[in-house]
Amino acid sequence: MRRFSGKLERELRLARLRFGAREWARYCLAAGAALFLAAVTLGQPALAPIAGAAGFAVVYLYPSYRKRELAGAIERELPLSLRSIATLLSIGLAFEDALRQGCREPALAKEIRKALREVELGATVPEALESLAARYESKALEKAMAQLGSIYEKRGDANALRKLSDEVAGEQRAAMQEYSGKLVVCSLVFIAVSAVLPALFQAYAIVGSTFMSSTITAEQALWIPVAAFPIVDVAVLAFIRLKRPFFA
Repeated sequence: MRRFSGKLERELRLARLRFGAREWARYCLAAGAALFLAAVTLGQPALAPIAGAAGFAVVYLYPSYRKRELAGAIERELPLSLRSIATLLSIGLAFEDALRQGCREPALAKEIRKALREVELGATVPEALESLAARYESKALEKAMAQLGSIYEKRGDANALRKLSDEVAGEQRAAMQEYSGKLVVCSLVFIAVSAVLPALFQAYAIVGSTFMSSTITAEQALWIPVAAFPIVDVAVLAFIRLKRPFFA
């Protein structure tokens, strides 16, 4: 229980949600109970456990989704910002000024300003950059801040930043290509579930009730196309959205 609470606290902190683990767990249970009761009220007790579990899962997983979304906004800006900082350092600009002027993109610029304020309050530059990276769950950002800290301490070559910028951009391109392949398959599944399968089900329901001893009741013939197939459609769309790289 303590491990679960600690993990949830971390997820909430990284997602910038001002809730405690116990409070968020109550929201999860409330969402699950609400959908469970809604399904029972609508006369679908068989679907009630599924609806309850779905409600609990959506609320529970939201901090993880938001955490990845925030990290993706930073990662999206990294390649261009790192290259700009490297250019400014190579022409002899002071390190803090290069950080301030090189990060023009909104999300990263805001975090860099926070880091520079920490430096003004007495933190060292590497400590401030490490603190910046700790506010997000991003390997790319962690590597970038470590590289910047190394350059500051050792007065290293700014070309290392250019290489890191190219590396991050290459990883992002590879992730987008992988996502494109998954998107083709998911699109076919979505078309099948939203158009082909409902048509086949309706045909089976009509033919089965006329010429065969079909076991499909009138209630099932109504609710499966109205509720079941749309729920699967929403699930496919949610899967596509969750698999999309958050820096895209």
